[in-house]
Amino acid sequence: MRLKREGEGDGAYVDGVMQTRLQRAGKTYDVAIEPGRSHWYGYTMFRRGIVTSDELMVERPVVLVSANSSVPR
Repeated sequence: MRLKREGEGDGAYVDGVMQTRLQRAGKTYDVAIEPGRSHWYGYTMFRRGIVTSDELMVERPVVLVSANSSVPR
């Protein structure tokens, strides 16, 4: 049996990283990650009541913000 899941949501993922480092032109910047609205879909395959496959795809825009500037979605 194949089960399809789909949905939307706002905010960070559970245990999601909200900061990272970005390198550009030989310089390193500490940036904050501001997540946008997520849309996800996925399929789970069951065989005799046991999960044999579970896939999930998430699409989400983000904004990277540093003390000097931001990179838009």
